[in-house]
Amino acid sequence: MRPPERLHAEIRSRIIHGEYPAGHRLTEEKLAGQYRVSRMSVREALRVLAAEGFVTVRPYFGTFVAEMTAKEAGDLIEVQGALESLAAGLAAGRRTTEHLAQLNVIVGRGRVAAREGRAEDGAALHSQFHAVLAAASGNDSLSDLVTQLRDKLAWAYSAQVRRPLGDSWDEHAEIVATIERGDSARAVEVAKSHIQRGRTAQRGSAGEPSQR
Repeated sequence: MRPPERLHAEIRSRIIHGEYPAGHRLTEEKLAGQYRVSRMSVREALRVLAAEGFVTVRPYFGTFVAEMTAKEAGDLIEVQGALESLAAGLAAGRRTTEHLAQLNVIVGRGRVAAREGRAEDGAALHSQFHAVLAAASGNDSLSDLVTQLRDKLAWAYSAQVRRPLGDSWDEHAEIVATIERGDSARAVEVAKSHIQRGRTAQRGSAGEPSQR
């Protein structure tokens, strides 16, 4: 039997990647059968997902997958832009050789995933990249904020942003290169430009299912 936190994570992942689309009704009975867990476990998972904003509960009608709107996605990407540029600037002066090695490995794996069309693996690697970048900033509060936003941002990009799969990995590689050179000002600008390209892609594809 799946632990409650794993059940919650699996349902959330399916929402993020569009397997449970906006408006899809999630019933305790069907989910309990699908995941082979108790209805109580499903009820608790749905409660957490509702608190996170991934589902909405309509009294007397049921629980439904929420919609990641263009406005919400845009707001999240704006916040990401501020956090990522701050993280990149700080990381240029505080990163360790281990951080650099991790970032370069993630970029390499991301490029392979993009070439092979593995969008879901690519999305997971994107999240890892931003988490390591935040860790390299040496600011624990910043890392915590990035972690809190991770799943919502993945959902925003999956639902509202359309970019070529390998496009952003070149930008990630440039961010790493500026951090490795210790060029804080340039790292900030490159990170801002990277997020702005995502924001521009979001404006051009609002409302369309897409891949980050």
